[in-house]
Amino acid sequence: MKTENKIELSVLQQKLKAPKSQLNKFGGFKYRSFEEILESVKPLLGTAHLNTTYKPICVGERYYIEATVTLIDKGEVIGTSVGVAREPDSKKGMDDSQLTGSCSSYAAKFAISGLLAIDDTKDADTKEEKEELTPELIDKDGNNRWNGAKKSLENGEVTIKDIKKHFKLTSKNEKLLCLK
Repeated sequence: MKTENKIELSVLQQKLKAPKSQLNKFGGFKYRSFEEILESVKPLLGTAHLNTTYKPICVGERYYIEATVTLIDKGEVIGTSVGVAREPDSKKGMDDSQLTGSCSSYAAKFAISGLLAIDDTKDADTKEEKEELTPELIDKDGNNRWNGAKKSLENGEVTIKDIKKHFKLTSKNEKLLCLK
């Protein structure tokens, strides 16, 4: 993993495993945090270390946080990456310092993901990720009727055929409904 006693970024990128272990219950998707990525990469760093800096940026009336993550080994910069995230005007249940902290963490996650070539092709807003994590039966009003349909099916009140009349089912969701 080292050339002339220095870490090789490409080897570090290949060896890193940073699984998505957090679950967003509201959105129904898995994700990884900046802190989890750091914990995954630290054992691979050897004498190298990561430095993260933050800088607020104002564009018009909007505030952004720019995070820069730099990989350094023996005083030499091996690689660097920048991530930027916008602070929302407000978010329910958060004060200003929490908004800035959340935005900073998100920007740092983008930066470290870029530096370490972490692939998020199957991520929060992909249909396949949601389907794996949150089975849905959405009615015409946008409500998820999964639990009610599963319970009615288990109690013998409806059949899978009845449910199919009202909802479009993937084969995976059909199997999940029929499991006890």
